[in-house]
Amino acid sequence: NSSAIEYAPKELRADRKFVLTAMTQNSSAIEYASDNLKADKDILLAALAQGKMWPLSLSPLPAKLRTDRDFILEAVTRCGSSIYFAAEELRADRDIILAAVLKQNNRFALHYTTEELMADREIVLAIVTQNGTALQYTAKDLRADREIVLAAVKNDGRAFVHAAMMLKLDRDFVLAAVSQNGSLLKYTAKHMRADRDIVLAALSSAQKSEEIPLYEWIPMNLWGDEEMTLRLVDIYGDHLPLTFLFCFIQKYSNLIVP
Repeated sequence: NSSAIEYAPKELRADRKFVLTAMTQNSSAIEYASDNLKADKDILLAALAQGKMWPLSLSPLPAKLRTDRDFILEAVTRCGSSIYFAAEELRADRDIILAAVLKQNNRFALHYTTEELMADREIVLAIVTQNGTALQYTAKDLRADREIVLAAVKNDGRAFVHAAMMLKLDRDFVLAAVSQNGSLLKYTAKHMRADRDIVLAALSSAQKSEEIPLYEWIPMNLWGDEEMTLRLVDIYGDHLPLTFLFCFIQKYSNLIVP
């Protein structure tokens, strides 16, 4: 374990085989290896293969590894945050950024890349399709791109927060967005949440598993709506607050035959 290497003699902490063996039990063992082994490609990749975040004690990474494309590509594939240690020219490498963001689902990798890549429509579309919240790190004009933002919110409703204001205020766009991911209704403007068509579209794609139920965002002017109430009952069943049912009953009580 890591404590074994921590108190091991200096010779053992410089022994490649011993360190690799220790790391099979605990990847943190790398922090007690000799300086030479901390710069060893296989040792570093072995630590990352176990899902260990890059140890702060390894910063800065030796220059020869910071500029080693094969090493950085393999490193970000195993741990997306490894991009932080890559040389500037490798942060502009499309394959490396895609590996960091897509294979590791690490949206923060975009934060460390170049402005050119953050403005690359093709790469941004590929990324937000699998990691919607990465939209926040893209170029301003791409956050106003309907296709890109729709792809982002379909993956994660929270991406709507980072959309351009012109899209947030576009009724047709909001309608299309909530149709793909009802959970983003809570991020829309107040007048959008009062729009019956928008709320119904959101309910059509809503999930009961939402942390905050969608009915929490439906304004009172829509309570009692027959179609809406039926959809709410279908989604939430016994978990739907009685307030909605009372409003429905009160609104249609005059139609009930004694």
